[in-house]
Amino acid sequence: MMYEFICNDCGHEFEELIRPCQADRLACPQCGSSQVNRLISAVKRHSSDGATTSGPEAGACGPSGFS
Repeated sequence: MMYEFICNDCGHEFEELIRPCQADRLACPQCGSSQVNRLISAVKRHSSDGATTSGPEAGACGPSGFS
C-alpha cells in the first residue's frame, strides 16, 4: 500500500509503496536518514468496477496491518 512519511531530520515528506511492517526499514530519499515517521492519511482502495472507497484495511503483517 502507498503510505506518506515525513523525515524527522530534514522535514521532507514522501510516499512509499510498502507493507506496514517494512516502515522501520525506510530511509528518507532526500537526506538518507532512517528517522522517518508515517503520516496519518486515509486509505483508498480501488475495486475492479472502478469505485473508490476509504477506510481501514488488514495488512499482510498482521490483523491490524502493523507488527
